[in-house]
Amino acid sequence: MTQVAVQEPRAKSVLLDMSDRYGMEPAAFEATLRNTVVPSNCTKEQFAAFLLIAKEYKLNPILKEIYAFPSKGGIQPIVGVDGWANLINSHPAFDGMDFEDHFEDGNLASITCKMYRKDRSHPITATEYLSECKRATEPWQKWPRRMLRHKAMIQAARYAFSFAGIIDPDEAERFAGEFAQDVTPRGNIVPISQRIADQTAPGGASKQTQHREQESNAETVTTPVEAAQVDPAGETPAPDSNSSRAPSPAETDTPATISSPGVSVAGNLSSLPEGWQATYVESMTRVSERPKSLATRRTEALKAIGGTPSDADRLEMEAIEELVKRRNAGELKPEEFKAQLREIMPAGVGA
Repeated sequence: MTQVAVQEPRAKSVLLDMSDRYGMEPAAFEATLRNTVVPSNCTKEQFAAFLLIAKEYKLNPILKEIYAFPSKGGIQPIVGVDGWANLINSHPAFDGMDFEDHFEDGNLASITCKMYRKDRSHPITATEYLSECKRATEPWQKWPRRMLRHKAMIQAARYAFSFAGIIDPDEAERFAGEFAQDVTPRGNIVPISQRIADQTAPGGASKQTQHREQESNAETVTTPVEAAQVDPAGETPAPDSNSSRAPSPAETDTPATISSPGVSVAGNLSSLPEGWQATYVESMTRVSERPKSLATRRTEALKAIGGTPSDADRLEMEAIEELVKRRNAGELKPEEFKAQLREIMPAGVGA
């Protein structure tokens, strides 16, 4: 009697399964995600873990319902508000939700979200307080009620449906010091005070050139986020020793007669507004859905600030960037980061 061996069908890989779901070839699907929603140089294991979470929660990475940001030891999946709404509405036990605003002295103080499940007799509630959540960012300044409502909804959803392993974009920004990594210069970094002193002294231009050569020859350590940084045009900037600092006047076509508030260095006058440093710090530390190069962040910051930086402004920007890198690399604790920022920033400008 002839025996026929029956081979069990092999399970699809998560990449093949997800690419089939969206009608794409696996290689093209992976390349698309690596160039849009995950760091391009994350490992295959990290990429597979990201896809498993997207598959588990049935979230579409192409629509940015879920994306990833570099974190220590890997990547952190981030789910946008639309993704959270999808998660909640798609859950079979979901039976509606209510919001209740609470006021103190006529001002919004907190928002409570009640999440109902079909298999529970009582709603699951979560209250988020404006005093704890509000941040000095544009969304929180313009739409505090909407942002607080989102926070309450997301927290109630976690309690009601046990969503795990994902965070929202606002949480990602709060934890930027832990998640974000960057290129940290190693070697002889010349302090901002010494640079300005040298530049105002006789022969200052040659000393500044020496500083640039000294730092460009210093060892740099490239972390995954630098390789993953993509500018809005979709091009990954080629790594070079100048990528982590603002261009000096000698490297641009900017005439030497422009530039910074209340400071005159080497004949340059500032055209930047008072307190520009706070906007610059916010731009350099803000988490975005798509990783951005330092050059792109710098350009966006200058556009938001308005005006043209002087030599002194550029040096101050470099000093701020150095502190941001050290914080992102874990070399500075949050309180140390703020303390050192206060030493750089003019009196009256918040760090």
